[in-house]
Amino acid sequence: LALGPAGARLRALEADLQQVPLAALRAVAPGLPVEGLVTGRVTLAGSPGSVPLGLDIRLEVGAGTALMQGTLDLTGAVPRYDLTGRLVRVSLPAVLQPEVPPLFLTADYAVAGTGTDSRTATLHLSLSGTFSGWLAGPGDALQLQATLEGGLLALETLEAEAGPVQLVARGTWATGPVPAAGIRYTLAIADLESVAPYIRFLPPGIAGALRTSGEMAGTSDAPAFDGTLTAQDVTLAGWSVATIAAEYEYAATAPVPLLIVQASGGPVVTPGAGAYESAVLDLRMTRPTFTLDFRADRIGGGGAELAAEGTVVPEGPTDLILRTVALDLDQ
Repeated sequence: LALGPAGARLRALEADLQQVPLAALRAVAPGLPVEGLVTGRVTLAGSPGSVPLGLDIRLEVGAGTALMQGTLDLTGAVPRYDLTGRLVRVSLPAVLQPEVPPLFLTADYAVAGTGTDSRTATLHLSLSGTFSGWLAGPGDALQLQATLEGGLLALETLEAEAGPVQLVARGTWATGPVPAAGIRYTLAIADLESVAPYIRFLPPGIAGALRTSGEMAGTSDAPAFDGTLTAQDVTLAGWSVATIAAEYEYAATAPVPLLIVQASGGPVVTPGAGAYESAVLDLRMTRPTFTLDFRADRIGGGGAELAAEGTVVPEGPTDLILRTVALDLDQ
């Protein structure tokens, strides 16, 4: 603190943080999926409002260490920042929401931009790192290059590989109410049983492998997905399917989401109803009506068929009409 003719002026600041919630970052980055506590030191050099501040941060977070250096300029109408840093063996489950595999991340990163409101901020982020722990191998890594401008997130590169999971994504995503072109993605999971505890729509005990590719469009408040999926050697609760091929479309529309699934697979082995050469499913829920058609051909003749239609009313009863029910089961 310096004293002069104009009064006191801050020249430097050093602050010790003790068990500060990461959720506090949501004040400047709403929706940021972080949790946990941080402890460490923040050092600022310079006079806010007069010159850019020198920033030096060291935090203990997620059983690891986060380092950051650079400049923070508060002399204009919006803050400007140019920062680089390193994450050293940070536990992802300790800092991210929702639940993720017990992985550790070590990475170098850089972030530069102006403003903190996602609708008006300009930002460029790059991150290059490696994973360890869980089922990660020596070459498992994360590469990220992204730019935010005018409410649009341009994902230039997202490549991640950790154990049985591989993800590649590129494209444009809208952080505001106006949809963008969309983000193309490919997700491959070589071991569903290991990953199922961390993906809500996968039932416990499922095994096998899958690969899905498609496009994520819409907005952060109403995302939409359109893609294809293949799976191999899927087993669950005594059931097994050798191969599955599907096309899907989903949109988080109000008040009832849109969902279309067309899938086929086989051979199918059941725990008590025999084995089937093939099965076909066509499910369509299109605001608010839905139709369901299912057919399976049993090895040796016979099979099963189900056809239904109905309406789904938000906060009301669901109407269901069975058009066809035909079952030909083993003794």
